[in-house]
Amino acid sequence: MARITEKLLVIVKKFAEEENKFNSGNNSAGTRARKALQELKRAAGEGRERIQAARTTDNNTDDGKPLIASGSAASPQTDESDDQEDDSKEAA
Repeated sequence: MARITEKLLVIVKKFAEEENKFNSGNNSAGTRARKALQELKRAAGEGRERIQAARTTDNNTDDGKPLIASGSAASPQTDESDDQEDDSKEAA
């Protein structure tokens, strides 16, 4: 996971540099800043996928039975519900 974190930090730094140039009047830097944000989105999605895969692998024993009993109070949320929460935060 450290590689994802490093990748995200590099992209954020790149975005910050281009945003500063754009705010100083360099319109071409706006295009590069938007491109960096798109890269950030892709890298974050990759990180989410890796975390989900690790969670799925960790919740299963060698015999294929999940370690967490179904119907438990701490059932994991689906990605869909996470996206709905994000949308509601943006709308506020």
